[in-house]
Amino acid sequence: MTQIKRSAGQSAVASAAYRSGEKLHSEYYGEDSDYQALQQKITPLYADTKKLWAIHYSIYQVQHEQERQNAATRQKKQEIEH
Repeated sequence: MTQIKRSAGQSAVASAAYRSGEKLHSEYYGEDSDYQALQQKITPLYADTKKLWAIHYSIYQVQHEQERQNAATRQKKQEIEH
């Protein structure tokens, strides 16, 4: 996560428009930030947010299971050592 600094001329609205691939209006600066053209360049996998979140959740589940197994292994090693 990066910090957006208005003092450096950065805009939270422009940043959000870029990340979402949308056109957003900043009332503070009084301008539009239009990144809709980027949306067309995104691969179909990334455009399908439901599929993307399903993949993310699957990876999370695998990592969580590995961490659980590692914790159980560490606990068994400690029991054997004592």
